[in-house]
Amino acid sequence: MTDREKEICLDLAKHTIGMDSKEVYRTHGEKVYIPYRNYFSAAHPEEAWELMVKEGYAKRTDYKESVNYKMTPDGIQWMAKELRINICLTY
Repeated sequence: MTDREKEICLDLAKHTIGMDSKEVYRTHGEKVYIPYRNYFSAAHPEEAWELMVKEGYAKRTDYKESVNYKMTPDGIQWMAKELRINICLTY
């Protein structure tokens, strides 16, 4: 995955878990985020998502008229490492 592809994938992943609209907070000197969702819907398969599926960072579910993506636990760990943040799963 190139740096540009990684940047695009991380932006999509952050949107998927709601990180683009909720604040990250600090506790004991560490950045922490608690996701409130884990899904992304698209009309058709998307290249960046397919890269994440190939790496095992996301899972794809096909529906009649759409495609849904979900971050896997490995994908959440990858995000946490890349963003240098703790992502606490509550589901």
